[in-house]
Amino acid sequence: MNAGCNSPHSARSPGRTRRASPSPYAFGAATEQGTRHYLALRYRLLPYIYSYAWEASRTGLPLVRPLALEFPDDAGSLDAPGDEYLFGRELLVAPVLHEGVTNRSVYFPPGKWYDWDTGCEYAGGQRWSSPHRRTASPWPSAPARSFPLAPSMRHTAEKPLGSVDG
Repeated sequence: MNAGCNSPHSARSPGRTRRASPSPYAFGAATEQGTRHYLALRYRLLPYIYSYAWEASRTGLPLVRPLALEFPDDAGSLDAPGDEYLFGRELLVAPVLHEGVTNRSVYFPPGKWYDWDTGCEYAGGQRWSSPHRRTASPWPSAPARSFPLAPSMRHTAEKPLGSVDG
């Protein structure tokens, strides 16, 4: 689910499993809690997503970007794994794609990066082992860049998006 929330089109699909239901609650309480966390954060990121969608319509730059697009002179960004990417310019995404994984090796591009949930700082330009928490966001962010956040809400009609946090 975390990979689906970090893309322009947030959709869940049953994939290739034979489970009776692709719904998060079918996979247990931890998965359900993590999914709620990711979806709540995605709703808060709607102004950020809309801003980059507008930019994409004007410039052709994608919302989902390889690290090398933003850091072309950084050798580590050029060699980063294909499943690690930027969502816009400010959010680094390194989804955990396999069940049972507790740590993920993540390359952080140059600069300071902060864990969205814990505030833990990562110095860029190197690889770090990042703990995987099923109930937390996989999005380190670059806080030197400010980005808009919507208020917390359960659905888009719940609150007007006229004002943003951030």
